[in-house]
Amino acid sequence: MPQLPDPPVRRLASDADIEVARPMIHDYRAMPEAVLVDVARTGSQDHLRVIAARDAVTAPASCRPDRLT
Repeated sequence: MPQLPDPPVRRLASDADIEVARPMIHDYRAMPEAVLVDVARTGSQDHLRVIAARDAVTAPASCRPDRLT
């Protein structure tokens, strides 16, 4: 898949409907780390589950101190 501009990537990955967000979060290999971190910080538990299911997750995207309890 070609490199996509950040705004549509961010919009799709952040969509409240996980069925819309899932393909972008899980399958788009060129996801900018900043977008993934933002989705991890602001998304739902479903968004976090999809992030965790990615083949590779960087440390910044995997840390949500506000949700550790």
